[in-house]
Amino acid sequence: MNTTLELIVILTFVSFLTIIVVSDIAYMIVPNKVLLFFLPIFLLERLFIPLTSWSDSLMGGGTAFFLLFLIAFLSRGGLGEGDIKLYGLIGIVLGVKLVLLSLFLAILIGGTVSVGALLMKKAKVGVPIPFVPFIFIGTIAAYFHGNELIDWYVSNYFY
Repeated sequence: MNTTLELIVILTFVSFLTIIVVSDIAYMIVPNKVLLFFLPIFLLERLFIPLTSWSDSLMGGGTAFFLLFLIAFLSRGGLGEGDIKLYGLIGIVLGVKLVLLSLFLAILIGGTVSVGALLMKKAKVGVPIPFVPFIFIGTIAAYFHGNELIDWYVSNYFY
């Protein structure tokens, strides 16, 4: 793959995620307008700069969307609708394997930081905290180092 084309994808992706992080920190909202603006851009990039197969991208988007929808349903609103839709778009870019890793890392990092904040009395039980910054960290880690992380995990725990 041409590194210039990959650069276009990552710049668009990081720009998108940065806008969403700022919005989530400032207003606790993942704006539908931003999601709808970037959806056709990501689909066009997938058409002209295929980082994964179309089926992997569509399954990644669908898997992430429905998995987070299930989490939100089971947690009775513990996860916002914007996060669900956001992960659908992230899945289109990353594909199934990396979007699941991204979600795992986001939950791991977000949970660790949240428990630490509660223990240090910087947060209170029942007061929501923005989740998108943790999604950003998990997603960027998965994008750049996901395959290596998965290979390391599998080689150390399954062989």
